[in-house]
Amino acid sequence: MADRRVLIPLLALASLTLAVLLGPALASFDAVTPDWGQAWLAPQWIGTHPLGTDAIGRDVYARLLAGASLSLLVALSAGLLSLIFGGLYGAICGFYGGWVDLLGMRLVDAITSVPLLLVAVVVVTVLEPGLLTLVLVLATYLWLDVARLLRAEALRLRRSDFIVAAQIAGVPKLRQLLVHLLPNLLGPLLLALTLAIPQAVLVESFLSFLGLGPGEAMGSLGSLLAEGAQDLQQAPWLLLAPTAVLLVLLGSLRALANRLRERFGVSHD
Repeated sequence: MADRRVLIPLLALASLTLAVLLGPALASFDAVTPDWGQAWLAPQWIGTHPLGTDAIGRDVYARLLAGASLSLLVALSAGLLSLIFGGLYGAICGFYGGWVDLLGMRLVDAITSVPLLLVAVVVVTVLEPGLLTLVLVLATYLWLDVARLLRAEALRLRRSDFIVAAQIAGVPKLRQLLVHLLPNLLGPLLLALTLAIPQAVLVESFLSFLGLGPGEAMGSLGSLLAEGAQDLQQAPWLLLAPTAVLLVLLGSLRALANRLRERFGVSHD
């Protein structure tokens, strides 16, 4: 029988992903076209606007699907980018050890000491605001935790019998890393991804809430939350809808990550 701790978050994620992918087909309206005659409509559970409309008549349901899609796209892109760089960085530090590990992790500690908001402001100031800029900011933040996690696993695995056997056989260090170590880090890499995506979604929402995201017109979850907070008294449904989606997404990914941590015996300290 499937473990409920895995099945429930997987079902929640699958349902949310399916709704996002089928969003354009499910929504009766597009997410950007205003309809001034339909402004401030409350949720109509049987009507044409199931989650209501905003200040300029845009359908909240369509905007929510588009916002969740954008946030997931940004989070997944940043998560994969941080996984590639942070995973390889941490694996090299842990596998080689010595001065490589010492200098490498001191660099990670130094970067960690810099506030993310300061990094975001600097990057957005230097580069053009947009999706690519946001992905780079998130990846800069996420790869640090990935590197720490993979470094700890590499330290543990480099003492394993198969690594020792490769060393005795005279296998070059680089080949040991690429052929023997990295394939055995797939489990921790999957865990790192499930940890990175909810962090990316949360940080993206925070940055978009502060106006450092891809812009209000693109309507990520963070932008929708910012709009909902501004119009909370007049239209509380504008805040409740993206909040519910964000909580389901973060909760499901966190539950899945906890189960994977137990499965692979990985500590995220």
